Parts: sequence; structure tokens; C-alpha cells
Amino acid sequence: MNTTSLVGHVLQLFEQIDGQTQPADHITADFFRQKKYLGSHDRRFISEAVFGMIRHRRFIKTLVKEFVSENPRTQELEGPHVRYLALYVAYLRGVENQSNLSPNFWKTYFPKIELEQFSDWIDLHKDRKFLDSDATVQLGVKYSFPDWMVNEWQEQIGGETENLLQALNSSPSVSLRVNLLKTTRDACRERLLKEGIETELSNVSTAGLLSQKRFHNLSSKSFLEGWYEIQDEGSQLVSQIADPRPGEIVIDACAGAGGKSLHMAQLIRMTVK
Repeated sequence: MNTTSLVGHVLQLFEQIDGQTQPADHITADFFRQKKYLGSHDRRFISEAVFGMIRHRRFIKTLVKEFVSENPRTQELEGPHVRYLALYVAYLRGVENQSNLSPNFWKTYFPKIELEQFSDWIDLHKDRKFLDSDATVQLGVKYSFPDWMVNEWQEQIGGETENLLQALNSSPSVSLRVNLLKTTRDACRERLLKEGIETELSNVSTAGLLSQKRFHNLSSKSFLEGWYEIQDEGSQLVSQIADPRPGEIVIDACAGAGGKSLHMAQLIRMTVK
């Protein structure tokens, strides 16, 4: 699918998510189920853009609002529906430092506003110097957190607040737990690489691998054959700390899909061996 069509899907999905109380990942999953013609690369492009916009929502909305404030004749940038294109461009130039948008596509939304004018303004103002010098506001906008939350953390951890905000707003890696009853981490990692999925060893979990890029696990043959599960490092660490032994009774009192239960069962089987 060409870039212009993909951007159209990004705007459509972001509008569906914006202002809703339903989890964004649920809305996204429904969106992709309804559009079965989208390939794995298409879904990755759309989801990465949309979730990037969500993570930086306050920042990009602030940029668009300030641009309109300085250029009153561009108020249509904040109009219903069309505002999502302005937010997308603010995300591209303000966060990703790139632009893959066709000027003609922009013109279909905003025929009276020059894309270059808007994009150049974003480049010059993404440092947020137009904001109040208050540290809470600066950090809140930079990392897209509400002021009350930033203020509370500043009172609790002081100078470490920005490090926490940056970590919480970073794109997370995908954590995999290798089924060590079927294979080894190195063998799984090698097979994943042949499937086009690059991973690195987890420093936290002895069964963990990390991928810096999201991928569709149902398209991975090694996943379908049970070589690994998707499970975050923290959850894997819980099972290792529990260190279950044969004959013990272990109750997973907060079980969801049962990932920790499955992991502990594998650890017990490995102990028996």
C-alpha cells in the first residue's frame, strides 16, 4: 500500500481512538480485523504512527495550538476530523524529525495553508521555548504527562522526575519468553532472525529475548510451533523469583491468560529433568 493510503488509515484509526475510554490496543485490534487487506508491513506502519501520536499527544497538540495562535488565519487546522492530519505532521516533524507526507495530500485537507510553512514552524518551535518557563509545564508538555502528575513526582523524587518521564514515554521493546523445553534462547534467536525478527538477550530473564521493533507474532512460524510466548520481562522475573519445585503447590492468584503459570510449569519440568 502506498504511503498516502497508509497515512489515511493512520488518521482514521487515531480519530477512532482519540477521546475514547476503550483501550487503544482493543480499538486497534478491531480496526485491523475489519481491514483484512492490510499486510503486516501496513499494520506496523499504522500502529507505530498511531501509538507514537498517543505517547506524544499533549506535545503535538500544544504545537498545533500555538501555531494557530500565532497564525489566526489557520484556525481550520483545529477543525473537526481534519485536525488529525495537522497532529500527524506535528508528530512527524516534532518527534520523528521526518516528513513522508505528500503536499498534494495535505492540500486536499488544507488548500489555503502551506505545508512547508507549518512544517518549518514545527521545526523551529519543537524546543517549546514559547511555553511558560515553569518546569512542571515544560516537562509535562515535553513528555505528554499531565501537570498534576509531574508535580507529584517532582515532590517525591525531585531531580529524577525527568528520567522517569522519559522512560515511561519511550517506545517499549517486545519481550519474548523462550520455551526452554523445546529449544534454547540462542537457537530461537537465530530462527527468529531468519524470519526477519531481530532480538537481543534479556539481562533480566534467563528465558527472555527482546525485539526493539513490534511484529505480528501470528505470522511467525516459530511462535505457532510453540518456541516462544509474548511476555514482559517483569512477569518472567516473577516466576524465576518464585522458583517453583516439583511437589509444591503454587497458586497464581491473579492469573490472566496464565503466562506465569505456564512459565512456572516449564521451570518445574526443567527441574525434574
